[in-house]
Amino acid sequence: METKKVEVDTSLARNRIGAPPKEAEELTILLIDHSASNKLISRAVRQGGAYLHAILAALAPRGTIAIIFFSDHSDGDELMQEADYTIPGERGVQILRASIDKVRDANGGDLPEAIECALLRASNLNFGKIPKEKRHLILVSDQVAHGMSGKGGQHDEGCPDQVHWKD
Repeated sequence: METKKVEVDTSLARNRIGAPPKEAEELTILLIDHSASNKLISRAVRQGGAYLHAILAALAPRGTIAIIFFSDHSDGDELMQEADYTIPGERGVQILRASIDKVRDANGGDLPEAIECALLRASNLNFGKIPKEKRHLILVSDQVAHGMSGKGGQHDEGCPDQVHWKD
């Protein structure tokens, strides 16, 4: 069976998370470990924009979703990449697909991931008028954050940006 490639209008891409759409009443932020060790899950999220919106529409018809793909500090510019808030529906799916299409592969280089930096970024996002009880965060990773592996953790010198996961 041949897989049909979906055309993506890359001009719709929004790769910096701004304010949620005015019509949104609920929001979900996905933090996706985008390192090589979590490649299968990251790839599934990247290929499943329409599916993510279908699930969101079923759970929160007036909801919005944004994604932060993160890796570790050895990935430089690919450490954190974003897909802006979108809402369910054809236009939202097109924007999400275009935004995800611009996400570059990351490799990672050490065992702990920059989860603490991704959490800090998520906590500093603009949530608009959406109340706290309607804000959801989903973290997907196969590693722990810097500093969580305890003393003598393999390859763990702590976050190079001095961000701690407890903060």
